[in-house]
Amino acid sequence: MSVLWRYQKKTALRHLQKHPRDFYLIYDSLRDDRDVVLKAVKGDGLNLRYASERLRDDDEIVLKAVNSNPGAIRHASDRLRNDKDFILKVVEKGAPVAFRFNGVPEYFRDDRDVMLKAVKGNGIALMDASDRLKDDWIIVMEAVKQTPISFQDASERLRDDEFIVLEAIEGDPFNLQYASERLIDNEEIVLKAVKSMGDALAYASNRLKNDKYVVLEAVKNYSAALQFASEQLRDDADVALEAAKEGRGCGFKYASERLRDNEDVVLKAVTYDAMSSRFASDRLKDDRDFAFDLISKSPFSLRHLSERLQKDEGIVGFADLCVKVWEAKLLYNVLHPEASEEKRALREKWEQEVIDNYLKKAKAKFKSKYYSKEASAETDEQEFDFEEDEPKILN
Repeated sequence: MSVLWRYQKKTALRHLQKHPRDFYLIYDSLRDDRDVVLKAVKGDGLNLRYASERLRDDDEIVLKAVNSNPGAIRHASDRLRNDKDFILKVVEKGAPVAFRFNGVPEYFRDDRDVMLKAVKGNGIALMDASDRLKDDWIIVMEAVKQTPISFQDASERLRDDEFIVLEAIEGDPFNLQYASERLIDNEEIVLKAVKSMGDALAYASNRLKNDKYVVLEAVKNYSAALQFASEQLRDDADVALEAAKEGRGCGFKYASERLRDNEDVVLKAVTYDAMSSRFASDRLKDDRDFAFDLISKSPFSLRHLSERLQKDEGIVGFADLCVKVWEAKLLYNVLHPEASEEKRALREKWEQEVIDNYLKKAKAKFKSKYYSKEASAETDEQEFDFEEDEPKILN
């Protein structure tokens, strides 16, 4: 590669357009050339460190450098780094100046004008404000509005301020974790958080983790939020079933052992979400009578039963039959669409009654064939057909 670009301005400008980080190789005379330095700092603000002393004192060049890379401020001249008007221009551009790390004089961290403009441009700047300004209501509110996570850097007093906490939670419900002990026990604030992000319940007070209304709202938003509820509410059937209803089985996982060992509760949970059967107790998963009831609700729950029952000929046969029944239901609905919502509701109720009655009889026959001492050779189950049982109201 030719080295002419290192000391010929025209060639240098072309080279720096593609390779701005090569500026450190340039000839000394071009480090004091305004056009060349502008091109270099636009490509990489940190090139300011290789510019001449004169150009590191140039307002426009330093602003361009900081706009490209905020860390360039530490390579500006002492005059500019101590010039309040210039620093205000820097933060006005939205450059996230990190006052502790970029060589900006310490006293600007306690300058209200500078910090207010800084947090309006980038709320993260609050982390570098002085303790006095972290306790300034207006500065903290502006920071939180701009960047909600900056709430964690507010003073202890302002993390106990209802207005600021509500603003912080509006932007990020997980900010509840930084609120004061008093406010994580505030029902309005906690409800706002959990209605938006259910697992924010993790940061609520123990009292509100034991509040049924609060916990229900949390699991409605995110079923697995049940894991953060009190032991008492994880043992509450209403709450556990709400968790099952709202989320792909994962919520029911956090119900109490007692509820996951309760046949009625588990069967109800499965009607909301078939995957809830994964979390039934080992006792139920190995209970043949329960297995028949479970499979009649969700034939694919066979895979969640004990290894013994997954190999049980009667259970497997009944599961196969149930799959055929549900396939018949799907086909029937495709062939007999209902335009009326009322008709659809009536048919759904009727279909379930037909299925329940059929499977009740089939279940008895399977049990008789495989487990009765006087087992019959055949189950003799009749072909399942909705058409034969279709009530007149659907005609």
